[in-house]
Amino acid sequence: MSSSLMIRPDRQDTRVLSDLLSPGGGPRLAAGPPLGAVVLDAPIALGVPVFEDTAADSGIRTIVDPMTFALQAPPSPTAPFAAVPYASHARVNPRELNPTAVTEDVVAFEVDHGAAVVVPPYFHVSQLGDGWLDVTMACLRTTAEFCRANNVGMDMMPILSGSRRTLASPAGLEVTQAFVRAARDNGAAAVALCVSPTGKPGDSYASIATVAAILDSARTGGIPIVIWRQGAYGLLLSALGGAAYETGIGEFESTDIAGAQRTVRTHKPLGDDEPFRRPRRPVYFSSIGRSVPVNAAEVLLRSPDVQGELLCNTPGCCPTVDDTLARQRIHAARTRSFQLEELRQQPDAWRKQSLASSLRAAAGTARRANDVLERAGEKYRLPVANLVAQIEYLEYRIETTRRSA
Repeated sequence: MSSSLMIRPDRQDTRVLSDLLSPGGGPRLAAGPPLGAVVLDAPIALGVPVFEDTAADSGIRTIVDPMTFALQAPPSPTAPFAAVPYASHARVNPRELNPTAVTEDVVAFEVDHGAAVVVPPYFHVSQLGDGWLDVTMACLRTTAEFCRANNVGMDMMPILSGSRRTLASPAGLEVTQAFVRAARDNGAAAVALCVSPTGKPGDSYASIATVAAILDSARTGGIPIVIWRQGAYGLLLSALGGAAYETGIGEFESTDIAGAQRTVRTHKPLGDDEPFRRPRRPVYFSSIGRSVPVNAAEVLLRSPDVQGELLCNTPGCCPTVDDTLARQRIHAARTRSFQLEELRQQPDAWRKQSLASSLRAAAGTARRANDVLERAGEKYRLPVANLVAQIEYLEYRIETTRRSA
């Protein structure tokens, strides 16, 4: 499984993806193209086929996220997910769900929509013993059997989705290890780890340590672990051994599966008199590792006090501040890809030290930036405490490695 960045576009990103993947559209990194894969939510794969075509024309693999966690409660009839063929399998009780039927429908859908990697049906495990882990494991095995029986010659990447608190418990860590072993034994090329909620600006040291412990547990299975739906800690978890990470572009950069389930369950369409308004997109700051609201970003990028520390420094990306503000989605994807490639090129022993050093500088920048925002009357603040928590955790891991050497 590729160690490059995987991005998840939304419906309005057709031009963004085309620009990113067209010849000369982004920095062509030493190890290959700027992206490892394009990840499409199932409703987007169904409704926006141009994404699949663009990725295929560029030689970039498409992964279709079946979003089967949305089957854990009936979706709103107006939710885009309700149009996906297997949405009819929605069940509140996991014992009522037929793993074989769901698997056949999901794999057929993925293949029909250009997927280059098979993702088995998966469900969000809120509590051990609630039955959804058993269904997820059954779907993993059934998918492997279905692919062998039907000569589906593609890599398989199961997803383990679970509550952070649940997976970090002693029993949860054992479950994580067992899931990865089962994936390996059934021929998976990698496992995607989706720990929720994770990556919020207010996350503490304990929250970061918890997610890292789950990753450590998953890595004992001996196959690559992809960090799923996680941009805020993408570099951090990659430095700690993640094989790659997948994220939204400039937004949806933290993990909140419960929120995604709620959106599908309670979706309401716009009223007849409500025009669609496309919001201005957040702007990614590479030095901070997060995207910030565009109004705050504009204040900071035009301030002589912090502008030099926040300007885009990705080769070939943003010649001017105006380019960053106008093409923030392309900027976010290019810059994240460049950062991950820089990290990947370093020896394993230096990755944590390098990232910790960058975060120390980022914390200082964030403090100065918050002063600028306060003087400008902006309410948004960069998450200094979270940056410090990441630094302290990396320092702990560095010291632990030193003592065990």
